[in-house]
Amino acid sequence: MKVNEWVQTYWTIINIKPKTLFDYKGLYRRNLEPCIGDCEIDEVSPLELQTVLLGLPLQTSRHTLMVAGLRRKPSSGGYLYALFTPKAA
Repeated sequence: MKVNEWVQTYWTIINIKPKTLFDYKGLYRRNLEPCIGDCEIDEVSPLELQTVLLGLPLQTSRHTLMVAGLRRKPSSGGYLYALFTPKAA
């Protein structure tokens, strides 16, 4: 599954206000889609995602973390950010 497909699925199951969803979609389109949108979700490494986030202004980077279900995960050098797949209920 490509990241773009996964994000579209994720947005249908999260419970957020319409304005928040609108903002998330804009952040995704501007900041993540050009870099990782066409990649297979399993091929996006935490390091690649971290590199994309480090290229953004700090506030934008923080907001972008919420967009596509990004979560911090421990690594030997501190923390990396990775996509996570929500568990089925």
